[in-house]
Amino acid sequence: MRRRLEEWAWVLLFLPGLGGAAFSLVFLFSGPTDLQTQELVGQGWAQWSAEQPDGARLAELGFGLAGVNGFLAGVFGMVIAAGPYRRGERWAWYLLLLFPVLLLGAQYVNLKTGLGIDADLPVLLALMAGGLLLPLRRFFGPRRAGAPPPDASAVES
Repeated sequence: MRRRLEEWAWVLLFLPGLGGAAFSLVFLFSGPTDLQTQELVGQGWAQWSAEQPDGARLAELGFGLAGVNGFLAGVFGMVIAAGPYRRGERWAWYLLLLFPVLLLGAQYVNLKTGLGIDADLPVLLALMAGGLLLPLRRFFGPRRAGAPPPDASAVES
């Protein structure tokens, strides 16, 4: 059973990438909403953007850039999880370790701007932690020098 969990742990890292990419498209195409501007400035988006056109342009730029960056990070995470990480390449483990750091950094920005912690934070951190910790033995267990990672031949076939 543990072996099967190790083999499928990559899915736990693929799913947050998929969700992050999809959610980022919302930021990219919808821009700021009444909910965000109500929380931040006490007015709905339509009213605030009419009163503050320069600030609205800046907010739209920020949301657009967040959407592009989040989409690309999600796609890269999915590609790395489904490819090199699934094959057991150690560098991919280290790279995907940065995704929880990215998530926590985003929460810091939310707190700094007064938006609070995202409700899905515990679920995302649990998925990422499971995806990184379940196959630890596969990535950092004993290996012979120059030997391919375990099950590398099964993935290549």
